[in-house]
Amino acid sequence: MEQPMRCKTLTAIYKNEISTLKKLYEIDFLIHKSVRIHIEQFTVRKIEIDFTSEQLVDDLIAVLTKVERLLMLFDGYFMNLISIEFQDSAGCVPPNLKECAEH
Repeated sequence: MEQPMRCKTLTAIYKNEISTLKKLYEIDFLIHKSVRIHIEQFTVRKIEIDFTSEQLVDDLIAVLTKVERLLMLFDGYFMNLISIEFQDSAGCVPPNLKECAEH
């Protein structure tokens, strides 16, 4: 039986053809002392989600989805997902994490 993929870090990059931002915006915050979320936004948006321990990849994606929804609500527009990357996994080799990101 195949083990579910686990990792600590997810990085997602978004881009929109029309960027109205004139300067770099960054925010860093913690949730329950176990999840750090870092957002950088200028011509591209970069969202990093770091857990203190390995989590199921689906759990990282669930957090990302909630952050995306809030940003769409506050910004008033949708940005296209360009890439997603999973890192810091003791049990999975990088090609497996890359394959998971592509699905």
